[in-house]
Amino acid sequence: ASIAIAVNEDGTYDVHCATAEMGQGAWHSIRLLAAELLNVEPGRVHFPVPDTDIVPYDTRTTSSRSTYMMGRALIEAVRDLRKRGEFGYGECVNKGGLDPDSGQGIASTHWHQGAGAAEVRVDEETGKFEVVKLYTSIYAGRVVNRPGAELQNEGSMIMGLGTTLFEEITFADGQVMNANLSDYNIPAAGDLPDLAYDLVEREGVEIHGLGETALPPVPAAIGNALHSLGIHVTELPMSAERVLHAIDRRNAGAQSLTPEATTDEEVAAQSEQMAKGSD
Repeated sequence: ASIAIAVNEDGTYDVHCATAEMGQGAWHSIRLLAAELLNVEPGRVHFPVPDTDIVPYDTRTTSSRSTYMMGRALIEAVRDLRKRGEFGYGECVNKGGLDPDSGQGIASTHWHQGAGAAEVRVDEETGKFEVVKLYTSIYAGRVVNRPGAELQNEGSMIMGLGTTLFEEITFADGQVMNANLSDYNIPAAGDLPDLAYDLVEREGVEIHGLGETALPPVPAAIGNALHSLGIHVTELPMSAERVLHAIDRRNAGAQSLTPEATTDEEVAAQSEQMAKGSD
C-alpha cells in the first residue's frame, strides 16, 4: 500500500491514495488518521476522489486491509512530509520470501480475533427456529472512526446471519436457479434479532481493519446454541429441514441408549458417540 500527502497554499492538506470507497468509511477514517498525525483539525484534510493518473499504486481494496495498510503507509508519508515540507510519500510493504527452516511462505501477516454467543428458540415439530439474541465481541485494536466501526461490526454480524440462515446457491441441470436477489435470500430488517456487541480496544496499539471480524463467530455461535439442545447441525444454511433432520436423529439416538446408561455422564457420552457416528 502507498499513499501521498500534499500541502496546499491555504494550509490544507490533500491525501492521495487508491483506496476505493464503497460505503465502508475508509476515506473518512484515513482523513481522521491524517489529521491526528498532522495535529490539525479534520476539516483541514481533504481526500480528493482517487485518480489513477495521480494516486500512488495500490493492489486492491479488500479484506479489511485499508485502515491497517494505508494507516501504516500514512505514518511514513507524514514523516516524509515533515522532511520535505510540501509533499510526503509513504508505503507499507510486508516482507515476503520463504522461511529458511520450513520452506513455507507467509500465509497471513495479520489476523483478527472475535467471539460470539447466540440465544435461539426452536419449534421442534417443524424445525423452524428463531435467533432471539446475538452477541459478538471483537478485538478492535484502536478505533479511529467509532460510528463507522460500529456500523461495520453490525453489518458483519448481519452477513453472518445471512450465511447461517438463508444464503445458498441452488443448481438444477447445471444452471444456477437463484441468480438474482428475488430468489437468493439475504437478511432483511424484520429478520434481525436483538444485536449486541463489544469493540475491545487497547491503548497504544496499532489500528487494523474490523469489517469482517464478527462474521465467522456467528454460524458457530448459532450452531452451538442448537447443539446445547442436542440438535447437531454442521451444514449451512441451517434450514428448517436440516434442523428437523437433526432433531429426528437426536430423538432416534435417545431411544437407542442402552439400559446401562443411567447417569447423566453416561447418557452424554453415548449421545456424543452417536452424534459423531452420524456425521
